[in-house]
Amino acid sequence: VTDSVMKGTISAVEQESARQIASKDAEIAFLNEKLHQFRNSGLSLSEGRDKLYEEIYNLRQQLVTLSKSLLNSEWGLSVSHYNNFEGAEDESKHRGNEKSSKDGITKENGSKGSNEDIFIDPTVLKHMDRDELVAHFNKMMNQMKRQHDSTLQEKTEEIFRLKRENLKKEGPNPWHLRNNKEFELMRKKIWEVITKLDEVLVENKRTIRIKSDVFPGQQD
Repeated sequence: VTDSVMKGTISAVEQESARQIASKDAEIAFLNEKLHQFRNSGLSLSEGRDKLYEEIYNLRQQLVTLSKSLLNSEWGLSVSHYNNFEGAEDESKHRGNEKSSKDGITKENGSKGSNEDIFIDPTVLKHMDRDELVAHFNKMMNQMKRQHDSTLQEKTEEIFRLKRENLKKEGPNPWHLRNNKEFELMRKKIWEVITKLDEVLVENKRTIRIKSDVFPGQQD
């Protein structure tokens, strides 16, 4: 009876994991479509600067959501393990803040999260000239990537540490091995979206330069 119950539980968890993966695949496809639409919109700097900022911010938030979803207990981790991840996330944020300080990134308030250090009030962007806007977006993207790299490394190390502990307790389990592969696949997809964010900023910078060459006296 215990064997039957265990098999039923594992089957239910596997089905739920498959549903979660399909859901995340759909979210990533949506992000890719949004990026494709934005690159082809042909907006001028004055028309597109706020939209660009909005798109980058929204995409970044969705990336954070995708990353956190990898830590959900439905990916093969118990609730207690998930609580351990919450503590690891706090520690990761603390280390990220220390690293940012060493890199010369000024913080307005030490108690605020990393988002406030990167994203400024959108209304401020309207008063930036071309060079200031490009410099801000480049700096913003670099900070986002550094913070994401640091957090992702922390989470990855913690996940594999917990899974090693779990394997010692329960022994080898093909379901765990399959889950590791699914986790790696999702990480690759997240990095694909981050790469496309880079492309958006590079394309924006190239468009600004071309416009400046063609219309040297034109103001945005």
